Amino acid sequence: MLTGYVVDFEVMSKVCRHCSVAKNKLGQSSAEFSIWYEGHKSECDINHLGSSTSMEMEAALTLWKRSTSLGFRYITVLSDGDCKTFNYLCEKKCGKAHGSLKETTIKKLTTYYQKAILRNKGDVNAMKTTIYATLLHIISTDAKPQHSKCPAGENSWCFYQSAIANGENLTIIN
Repeated sequence: MLTGYVVDFEVMSKVCRHCSVAKNKLGQSSAEFSIWYEGHKSECDINHLGSSTSMEMEAALTLWKRSTSLGFRYITVLSDGDCKTFNYLCEKKCGKAHGSLKETTIKKLTTYYQKAILRNKGDVNAMKTTIYATLLHIISTDAKPQHSKCPAGENSWCFYQSAIANGENLTIIN
């Protein structure tokens, strides 16, 4: 859900302006710099060694892991189009706790969403409604049926709506 609110962030840096100035003034290998750096270390801006790509991946991992302590779970990653961060999070098994999406469910949803997009080409609202109906349909249980957005009628792709249209008895199993 896009709220416009920033819920968390991580500042990472490979450079520190204070260190750069001190290195130029004192000389990086001098004893004076070593003494100065010992006092500066706790407030140094450098908190990442490595490439910018690895910085993005580590920041995403930190945010992802920290999210549960903040009382929520990320379900979407917005990145710069390079799939390295996404693959890294998958490798680290982020979000693979109870209730997380399995590969089979992801493939099933992908197929349903593709069909929704193709069938409703040119009608964004219908596309949105169909995708939302698919999501609710997938998470529906016997104890909590969620088929209100599924298309009604005998020929509905939704077994629940089709059963209602055919007058079938829908007994909830506990």
